This record gives sequence, C-alpha cells and structure tokens, in this order.
Amino acid sequence: MNTKGMLMLRIVVNDGVAVPGAGGVYSVLKDFEKMIGAYSSDPIEWIFILSGPFVQERDHVKVIQLPKLKSSKLYRLGFDFLWGRRFINQLDPDIYISFQNTATLGVHAKQFVYLHQPLNYVMDIHKFSFLNQRERKLAIYQRIFGPIINLLIRFANANVIVQTEWLKKILVKRNIQSSQKITVISPTVFVTNKKIRQRPDNFFYPATPMIYKNHRTLIDVCRILSEKGINSFRIFLTITEQDLRELSGAENIPFQIKCLGSIERSKVYKLMEESVLLFPSSIETFGLPLLEAKNMGTEIFSANIGPAREILENYDNVEFFEVGNSAQLAELMKSWLNKDIPIKFQQTDENIHEQPQNVADFLVKEGNNR
Repeated sequence: MNTKGMLMLRIVVNDGVAVPGAGGVYSVLKDFEKMIGAYSSDPIEWIFILSGPFVQERDHVKVIQLPKLKSSKLYRLGFDFLWGRRFINQLDPDIYISFQNTATLGVHAKQFVYLHQPLNYVMDIHKFSFLNQRERKLAIYQRIFGPIINLLIRFANANVIVQTEWLKKILVKRNIQSSQKITVISPTVFVTNKKIRQRPDNFFYPATPMIYKNHRTLIDVCRILSEKGINSFRIFLTITEQDLRELSGAENIPFQIKCLGSIERSKVYKLMEESVLLFPSSIETFGLPLLEAKNMGTEIFSANIGPAREILENYDNVEFFEVGNSAQLAELMKSWLNKDIPIKFQQTDENIHEQPQNVADFLVKEGNNR
C-alpha cells in the first residue's frame, strides 16, 4: 500500500549521533537542513531520525526522536543489524541515507551511507592503543567500530557518499565498495569571500578536543616563539583549558593561547575573517574549516595531509608543514608576523563557491530516477 498520498518522493535521514556541541558531525546535519530548504515547495517528504529535536519540523519535514541511538552503542548496533530494517521499511522511503557512517541491513529502499569517520582508514599513519588511557576510546572507534562500519557497507551493499577522492581510493583499494557505488560530494559551506585584507596577529584553530587534532603542537609552537622573543600574537582555540591540559599533558597553558570552549558558528566565521587559520590535525576525512577559510580568502597554515592537499589545491594563501613538526609551524608563524609571507590577493567570481551538486540535490535526483 502506498502511504505517500500525493507526495512523489519520501527520503528518510538517519543521524542519531548528531547533537549540539558534537563539532563537524552536527554541522553536517545543520547544513543538510539548510540544503533541503530549496525543496520546500516540492512534493518531497523528509523524515529525520534523530536523538533529539535538532531539526525544525514544518510542512513535509518530520522528526522521529530515538534518544538511545546516541546514548547506547548496543541499541545503535541492534538498530543497524537487527530491528532497524523493520522500522525503516514501515516508513516506506524511496531513499534512505545514514549520516552516522553505518548502513542498516535489510532496508528495501535504495540506501546511502554518508561516510565521514576516518580513523579506520588511517591505521598506516597511526594505530591507537587500547593500553593508553587517552587513546582507548579512539582505539575502540578505529579497531572495533571501524571494521563494523566496513562490514555493514559490504553486507548491505550500500551506496557510499564521501567527501574526498582520497577516501574513495582507500575504500576501493580495500574492497569495501566498488568505485561505481561511491560518489564524492564536497561539503557545501555557506560563506563567501569576505576576508578583510589585512595582516592579523591572531591565529585560530577551530577543532574538537581529540588527540589527533594535535593541539599539543601549538603549545610547543608558543614555547619556540617565546624563546625567540616573539610573544605579540594570540592563538584562539574552541576547546576549554581543561581539555587542552588533558590532551597535551601540559600543566601550564602559554599566555598566548586563549581557550574559548565551544562557540557558535557565526563566531567561528568571524574569527576566521580576523585570523590566520592553523590546522595541525593529522587525521581528517575532509577538514571543513579548510574549505570555509579558503572560501573567505583566509591565510592557512596546514599540516601536510592528503585531504588538506585535495581541498586546498590551487589555493594561493596556504603554507604546509609536516604533521607534528612544531618547529616548521613556528617558523611559518614567525615569517607571517615579520611580514615575510605576502598576502596574495586571490580575487574570485562571487559564484565560484556554488556547488554544482550538494547531498540533498543528489538524493532528490536519485529518488526521481528510481
């Protein structure tokens, strides 16, 4: 029986792990909510399965709350392996997409997994240890949940959406999914090139408190620059001082570092306009701040990792340093403060940031072609 009535298309979105304060995971959800606004007058129903009321309900946009998807990993595994199929199939979707990296077995609709959990795919770079208390949670995600993610994608034969060619190549090489069933769609960012063309003495690193984000590098940078008599700068972080102490093992935080804690996205964008973006992270599937800063014309000092190279290809205002090399980053910051690195005026057409296709556009197209 067709329960859709006059609706032509029903898309079910599963994102139970996205909650406020979760960093990029929550940003993906909120950006997707903006994308579907373009279809407000179309006969499309969007049903979100979330752990809370994090998407506004309106005509053709419904929210089903399943808090245990976030609070209980066993519940979430049971959903993906066992009973989730019944729940989803009763909703009778044309398209089903999971934004939480895992496929759901037994779904009748065409299924997509938006894959943005990188840890299992960088084990050649870093294997997190169960024996190290600070790494134990990451080791669980990398070495237990990572293989589960891959198994579910294989068994469900789900289509996969990734953010970079870098990750697509890894999935194909490891026979997790065929190239034909993997689509690369870069995130859509809702900022334009409005960088104030001046030379700020501020630096900014918006990142969640994870070990692989390498906040410790910035403490070492401050020490190196202080030893050279360079102190007239500030580094703003979006973590707390307690987070920084736990991540770095440092008892004393350099006075040049200002920990803001979690801040609103509008404040993030304002700081990007007024600062040089630092990006010492060693593990990313994409690195959304890099794209946001690029679209603003912001100067960027980034660790030399595959996703960063891909995102910043042909971008003039970037300098790379080797992962964990605080001396290289300190030298870049010194050169910037001494005005030895010129500001490159990279004027762009105002429409250059428009994506030819975002995730919502892609899903609607797939649904109409079913």
